[in-house]
Amino acid sequence: MPKVQRDIKALLVPNTLINSKARYIARTQKYRTYSLKDICERAQKSVQSLDSELMEYYVNLFMEEMMDVATEGNIANVGYFSVKANLKGTFDSINSHFDEKKHKVDFSFTPGVLAHKKAKKLKVEILTTRHKREGITAVYEPNTNNLAYTISSNRNLLIKGYRIKLMGDDPQVGIHLQHTETNEVTTVPKNFIVNNTHGTLLVMLPTLAPGSYQLMITTQYIGNGILFAQPRTYKYAYLLETT
Repeated sequence: MPKVQRDIKALLVPNTLINSKARYIARTQKYRTYSLKDICERAQKSVQSLDSELMEYYVNLFMEEMMDVATEGNIANVGYFSVKANLKGTFDSINSHFDEKKHKVDFSFTPGVLAHKKAKKLKVEILTTRHKREGITAVYEPNTNNLAYTISSNRNLLIKGYRIKLMGDDPQVGIHLQHTETNEVTTVPKNFIVNNTHGTLLVMLPTLAPGSYQLMITTQYIGNGILFAQPRTYKYAYLLETT
């Protein structure tokens, strides 16, 4: 497989860490989530003689065997990462037993030597160093005020930006979520919008199918009560995954 120089694109977003003086942090621009099948089909495009379905079958066999190694208490190191089983929880005495209500088994994945080599070769391109004075700048979880990386059906979402107030009679005006695989667009019902101002939209999300979504806001608002003749659509720079 030919070696290709990779560039990773990133945007600067507000730093929400309370004890940090840095105003912005870099966050990679996420395009989509790739499944094992997607990756095998992508590999087939580089190596025409490769059977993607056969590759997927053998990779699944490998993954099952790797996890079996880890469940035996070993560390499975495959170069790009290592995986091991961890027992979580505390025990009251040397004679204590494992209690499913107090303890659990989890797995930890650690980047390996080959992954670190890949990271060193990456070139980073910052797409922008400041937010435009219009559009979506960030999405937050209202309860924690942390940046939202995922979204959930029937949960609140806080959208921040500039000139994002929903105004205008055009039928396109609203908050829309487009599924990246099916391209199906889900529009947030008007009665699900709790707060609607120049810089803040607080909404409750409708029922969403699993997958990743492109968040879009369409409005005719320009500021100070003035409306565009035609609606404008602002897209969030990152894709949001359902949980």
